[in-house]
Amino acid sequence: MSYVLGICILFFAVVGIHEFGHFLVARLFGVRCDVFSIGFGPKIFKKKWGQTEYCVSAIPLGGYVKIHGQEQDEEIAKSDHEAFVNKPVGQRFLIAAAGPIFNFLFALVVLLLMALTTGEKVRAPIAERVLQGTQAALSGFQVGDEILKINGRQITRWDDVENVLDHNIGHSVSVELKRKTGEKLIINAPVWETQGLSIIGKYVKKGAIDGLYVSSLAAFVGIDDPKSLLAQTGLQTQDQILEVNSIPLQTWQEVEDVFFKTEERKIHLKVKRENNIIEANLTLPQNYFSLSLSEKRKILGLYSSALFIAEVPSQMPAEIAGLQKGDHIIAVGGIVIQSFEQSVDAIQSAMRKEGKISITYRRAGVEYQTEVVGVVDPNSSEDLTRWLIGVSYSNYQNIPQIIVWKTSNPLRAFSYAASQTGFWVWVTIKTMAQLVTGQVSTKNLGGPIRIGQMAGEMFERSFSDFLKIMAIISVNLGVLNFIPLPVFDGGHLMFCTIEAIRRKPLGERATQVANIAGIAFILVLIIYVCYNDLRAIFG
Repeated sequence: MSYVLGICILFFAVVGIHEFGHFLVARLFGVRCDVFSIGFGPKIFKKKWGQTEYCVSAIPLGGYVKIHGQEQDEEIAKSDHEAFVNKPVGQRFLIAAAGPIFNFLFALVVLLLMALTTGEKVRAPIAERVLQGTQAALSGFQVGDEILKINGRQITRWDDVENVLDHNIGHSVSVELKRKTGEKLIINAPVWETQGLSIIGKYVKKGAIDGLYVSSLAAFVGIDDPKSLLAQTGLQTQDQILEVNSIPLQTWQEVEDVFFKTEERKIHLKVKRENNIIEANLTLPQNYFSLSLSEKRKILGLYSSALFIAEVPSQMPAEIAGLQKGDHIIAVGGIVIQSFEQSVDAIQSAMRKEGKISITYRRAGVEYQTEVVGVVDPNSSEDLTRWLIGVSYSNYQNIPQIIVWKTSNPLRAFSYAASQTGFWVWVTIKTMAQLVTGQVSTKNLGGPIRIGQMAGEMFERSFSDFLKIMAIISVNLGVLNFIPLPVFDGGHLMFCTIEAIRRKPLGERATQVANIAGIAFILVLIIYVCYNDLRAIFG
């Protein structure tokens, strides 16, 4: 029931505010509005107040306001002061523009209220993983550090961290931290260039501190030597370690801490393999406690599954080079790697220079080396070529620590709402441009079914998530309606602009042709997005 309620609230709010914008500005200019409808087609509910019939119609593909004197086939007397066609071109322009503008204002208000009330769920600015020997560790970062400021800028979420680092590639930044103990300190760390997915699914240059991550590795093990203790105990790659000697574990760091710091020879394991719980016992050798960390790791065969190959697609460079599912990647380009992220960066760096790279891997306890020639990723952006070798890793990561960000300061809330609204306007425009140029597949377009699913899921998850998606969809609708095609509000704006320039309306024949083309475009678009929705449901 809550799922359906979420869909209804979103549809009525986003469509209703759009049509109310047209209605309100039309009435302000003295234009009569005959019908105000949410939905199209047969009317389910209708009620007349004053000159306007308010109704809910059966087809949830938008809404409309029937404005007196807007249709070409209406015979309107020149003396009819309530007719749209008799109003100055500037007023008609504002009436047409009011719908999309109200969508932007609605998004602004929703985000403002969200910032002041429910808040927004965001990734906490906490270092959940710090790799040994990396720039992060050498600079002084520790697991659990909370980032308070970078270069004097207040940090409230991990997005703030990423934003500052993106603007400081190649430079050092000053970072104010708070340890788990409450101690505060300032350290300096260099920012290097890496790659990451943008909001529209294209790879772009990103800033990062080597070895510093917001997500911890989940406690999934990788087995690369059948003679190791864990292998002999029966563990397999992608087994999840739940407990060691009754100590519950969630992260790979906790697994290593228990194994490397234990003072007991007898180890009892509880492991999850797919949907089954397995228990096993092992005994550490007598000299285990005098061994170095690397020697302990080798005897145990204790490796995270993060660098074990999960899949090697057919006919891709990795398969041609001999790599197989289950291989443990040890070094890339001669550099020993500790994380999936380091592997990706090393591969991209080498491919940009030579188009190929050497990879050292371990299979069944034996180390091998091979050379892999890359292929260009179709998701590369115009200014960044990304390379593929054709492997996916068993890179299980825990969900970052989530906090709720909100503020009691109205100015800060308004600043947040305005920046978010502007950001989603920019994202929507850029995505539409890339759809036109073919950089983004039209298969990504969603229609009413997919939007409804998203609304229902967000409403059931949390009200703050629902408010955020409602604001984003309102922005999407606003931008979409500014497209200069007949039937869209942008088409009316285009006609008004042409009339203002020519000092007379566009010819009746040209207007009819444009309207027919616009209607045809809308019909094709509706059919296509509904097809995408159904294909996503039924495959």
